[in-house]
Amino acid sequence: MAREYERAMAAMLCRNGMGQKEAAQELGKSYQWVRKWVKREREESGFKDVPRSGRPRKIQEETRNQIINLLEDTRVGSIRRVKRKLHDTGLEVGKSTIYRVAREKGKVYKKRRRKPLLTQKQKEGRIAFARKEKKKNLEAYKGYAFYDESIFPTFMTPPGQWVDDGVQPEPRPRIAHPAKIMVAGAIGWWGKSSLIRVGSGTTVTSDVYISILEDGIVPDIKDSCQDRRWTLVHDGAGPHRAKKTQRWLKEEKISVLSWPSNSPDLNIIETVWGMMKEEIQRLEPRSTDELWQITDSVWNGISLDWIREQIHGWRRRLSAVIKNSGGHTKY
Repeated sequence: MAREYERAMAAMLCRNGMGQKEAAQELGKSYQWVRKWVKREREESGFKDVPRSGRPRKIQEETRNQIINLLEDTRVGSIRRVKRKLHDTGLEVGKSTIYRVAREKGKVYKKRRRKPLLTQKQKEGRIAFARKEKKKNLEAYKGYAFYDESIFPTFMTPPGQWVDDGVQPEPRPRIAHPAKIMVAGAIGWWGKSSLIRVGSGTTVTSDVYISILEDGIVPDIKDSCQDRRWTLVHDGAGPHRAKKTQRWLKEEKISVLSWPSNSPDLNIIETVWGMMKEEIQRLEPRSTDELWQITDSVWNGISLDWIREQIHGWRRRLSAVIKNSGGHTKY
């Protein structure tokens, strides 16, 4: 009713001799807005919103129920996975439609992921890092090689769940000793490294880390960057900041970006790991050998254009850290 009153007031002011621009200023509206409702009055069309046109719903109630069941399935979880599951059954439903159905049914997506506790000092360090990096341009980011290790188990559950508004998601199920593999890799504007499989049962020490860099990661980065200058971006894990590692990096004349503590949300490669785990979960590997084959295949399938999109969006991550006063972001 308040909107209709404002529209009628605009028409009345102009009817009583006030100019449309003056009426717009009086009501705090745009000139186009006033013009629209004055015209509507002249046409005797009224001040209510006209029903929006649009195509009728194409999905059946059975499909809608199937969407909700998949969203509530803790093994599926995300809209992207639901879309793939429907595709596997011969149904082509867009992500926007799935989201709309979820919201119409009162569903909201809540993450179950645990995030590291941030101290005030760490928050201040994250803010300082974000502000410093935001001053740089894309050309600087093009020289960054984002590195990390990640563990891929054969059994994985999505980080979130679609539930009724006000309802908390179920705890994430855990298997005591799932079959798993550890991998390492790096991505950058000019390409990505080969995916390195870390030996089963191997603990990543400084020696192991140096071996990973020396035997695979660094040669691949140099090959993709050619004669361009580049900087290694890795987190503050013990093997990464060990004195032996630092000496080796210095001897090899490898520049390293100083990284804030507890900041996996800033490392672009974490997004890569998340995307890969979603795809691997869909393919349901049964053994570690099959898991490695699938993981390596998914890694090789990541396009350079997609990687560059993530690097283009790095400033958004930095802005989110500043906006959240150094706290966690959605990434």
